Amino acid sequence: MRIRYAALVVGIFLVFPGIARAAAQEAAASADQVPQLLDQARQRLSEGQYQQAINLANKALALNPHSAQALVVRGDAKDDLSDFQGALIDYNAAIAIDPEYEYGYATRCGTENEISQYRKALDDCNKAISLDPKDDYAYRERATSEYFLDRDAAGLEDASRAIELDNTVARSFAIRCNIERDMGNYQDALADCNRGIQLDPKRHGSLFNRGRVYIGEQQWEAALADFQTYLAAVPDDSSANYWLAVSQSHLKMWDDALKNVNIYLKENPFDADSYLVRAGIYAGMGKKTQAIDDAKTSLRLYHIHNNDQGAVRAQDFLKSMNTQ
Repeated sequence: MRIRYAALVVGIFLVFPGIARAAAQEAAASADQVPQLLDQARQRLSEGQYQQAINLANKALALNPHSAQALVVRGDAKDDLSDFQGALIDYNAAIAIDPEYEYGYATRCGTENEISQYRKALDDCNKAISLDPKDDYAYRERATSEYFLDRDAAGLEDASRAIELDNTVARSFAIRCNIERDMGNYQDALADCNRGIQLDPKRHGSLFNRGRVYIGEQQWEAALADFQTYLAAVPDDSSANYWLAVSQSHLKMWDDALKNVNIYLKENPFDADSYLVRAGIYAGMGKKTQAIDDAKTSLRLYHIHNNDQGAVRAQDFLKSMNTQ
């Protein structure tokens, strides 16, 4: 039956060749719509209209299910909506269709960084750079992977390369600021954070990064100002409450410091550093018993996490309290 039906269809096109031409022209016209749909989808992405971008990418994929570009555009929109697994599915499908699609690897690297899969991200960015050694985005994302993998020297080189290729991207300066801070290059880090803020004042992460630099330089009032401004814009990021508490404790703003470290500890109840910070706050408030209890908790957690340096700090604190 299936063979006879196929023969019948072929016969129709042989008898009526105009039908075949019309069908071919319609298919070609549909295919011609894909680039336009993708341009529109990318425009929606740039405007922050992520669901509309997905809808346009879906239309492009309905016309051409094998469009690697449409899959990646849709993946980028999903990533911006924090659907990271959905984004990875689309990136994987795009790379399966086109194994030489450089941006497919670069953007998958970026998503893997966002979900802390730094080794996978590093492999993908390596592949992207091998395909296009002049993609600043790939260097920037590889620098991010290297930063979180404690490969500061390599990360610094990649962040600098990204800036050489395009010195208008705030995030390149932000990641280099972080790396330089970790390396103790505070003045260089401060210059990069300031440049990132100048390029994109609405990129609040640069304020957070600069606050960390000020902490390293023990500029407590400057750090205080940056973390307060950051929290006003990003009130749900409790890690900023931690650093704000550190700044406030050094400025002897005990009540405010206690409030902020408690906000952080509520979300991170097994963070040894925070207990030691709170121990110092309690000591400053004259609450010796609470200070000793928190220092003991921090010491226990440091031992659990095999953090010898932290354990020494906690032991030193306990010794100082016992001598009072």
